[in-house]
Amino acid sequence: MAPTTTTCNPLVGGGGGALSKSPAFSPGASFLQSQSESFPALGSTDDSSSSASSSYSGMSDHVTSTQLRAVLASSMSTMYRSEVPLYGDLLSIISRVNSDVIRANPDVISDDESSRLNVERHGAIRVGTPQELSLLSRIFKLFGMHAVGYYDLWADAGLPIHATAFRPVRKEELQKNPFRIFCSLLRIDLVSDATTRQLAEQLLSKRKILSDRCMSLLLQAESQLPTDTDQDDQEMGMKGLTRSEALEFVEEVVKIFAWHPNTPVSMEEYRLLSATHALVADIVSFRGPHINHLTPRTLDIDAAQRRMVLQGIDAKEVVEGPPARREGIYLRQTSFHALRERVAFLGDRGEEEGKHQARFGEIEARGQSLTPKGARLYDELMAKVAQEKREREGRGERVGKEQCAEILQKVFEDGFPDDRDMILSEGLGYFMFSVRDGGKAREMCASARLADMVKEGALEAEPITYEDFLPASAAGIFQSNLPRSSSAASKSEKQQEGAVDAKEARKRFEAAVGGRILDYFELYAEQQRKSLVDVANVLGVDAGVMVKKVDSEEG
Repeated sequence: MAPTTTTCNPLVGGGGGALSKSPAFSPGASFLQSQSESFPALGSTDDSSSSASSSYSGMSDHVTSTQLRAVLASSMSTMYRSEVPLYGDLLSIISRVNSDVIRANPDVISDDESSRLNVERHGAIRVGTPQELSLLSRIFKLFGMHAVGYYDLWADAGLPIHATAFRPVRKEELQKNPFRIFCSLLRIDLVSDATTRQLAEQLLSKRKILSDRCMSLLLQAESQLPTDTDQDDQEMGMKGLTRSEALEFVEEVVKIFAWHPNTPVSMEEYRLLSATHALVADIVSFRGPHINHLTPRTLDIDAAQRRMVLQGIDAKEVVEGPPARREGIYLRQTSFHALRERVAFLGDRGEEEGKHQARFGEIEARGQSLTPKGARLYDELMAKVAQEKREREGRGERVGKEQCAEILQKVFEDGFPDDRDMILSEGLGYFMFSVRDGGKAREMCASARLADMVKEGALEAEPITYEDFLPASAAGIFQSNLPRSSSAASKSEKQQEGAVDAKEARKRFEAAVGGRILDYFELYAEQQRKSLVDVANVLGVDAGVMVKKVDSEEG
């Protein structure tokens, strides 16, 4: 199913017809009012729901973290479409492209993947202080979203931020609703100019991103959380909130990410912040961490890119990430360029009108997650691509977007297998295994490699989707949507301006999110391991034998 701007609300009853249209979001109206067109029975206690929460039925006075996440994803999409109408055009393009792909090849996506495609998207926000990050980490936990992966965009791309992704962890929760937030934190220690740094600290110290009611509901919900909430793969029941309070909580959370065109800074202060970096101005100059972009998922990102251009949308020239492949890996992303939006700055005689450029629309195509071995190979090939571009430019050759695409394609054709059996055989990607032919599998399991068992039809191997992000791609998207005066820091600038070393920066970041950032390699490996345990149980053999097979192939 192609993406739409709303998901079925897992907290209400009603048929699919009521959900076919996306309501206009009214910042001045309550959440219940703004959603009433699509969700007329929002206050109902009937738990019938969409594929995003089909496992819940019956009457209940409370909701679950998964149900809350589905409503959050829907309402944020509705709000962003209202704030950035071009995002709605993007959703229409994705809908047509995905429909065309599925009609042409119904087997292009598995049943599990297809059930989540229509609700698949991620959002991106930027916060200014560890305290803001800590509050949002607590909030996202109630939605079943946990900090996964640490992204040092200063080391990787010269941007004065570091980040994590708040997302569901368990496979079942990802299938119900995979909504995730890429959350960046400003590294104030990298603002080298003392006057600018002092201004930024002063503005951020005065900012309050949560309403009193949001804070009250957060504390109320936290007071009744299960004692084993360190178990990140467990869905939580929101026993501290009634259904109506849970919906009110979503309403208050959505307000955190709303756009505020009236800024608390003057034009002069904005220019001072921008002179350090446009990201600093975007984070510090506004009343809260507005949505930077929302990103639906497409099955053919190159077709989506072409349609954007045909419709006159100001799209990026190149798709970030690996090249187009038969067996997709990692993550490919593109976007339309950020809009220049009207902003009201503080002036001596009232408001002074200006412009700000930061919010845009992005598209992503997700491929297979890679093992550490596969990730190392990917990084080596991307470094080789960059080296080839530099060498051509050094010879005075023109290296435009066509030449860049050609280099990328050639390097990966030569260096990374585009065949599922080879990816498995060489231990480059993660897979979910299942039994295809029990008799044959029992005969082979004692001595055969997993790749051979799959090749001979004893087992099935389905690639595990990459649920996370790539620092270089994120940086490329961010850079392309900032004013041209902003650029990544050079190697020498990084060394001069980095007041806090990388280990200390990460330590502080981890403390802000509660002391724990999950390792996505470990999550994928555990998902793969569990599938092999299931295979062993079906075959009646020692699970350790099956797990050792994959360990040897990935070594």
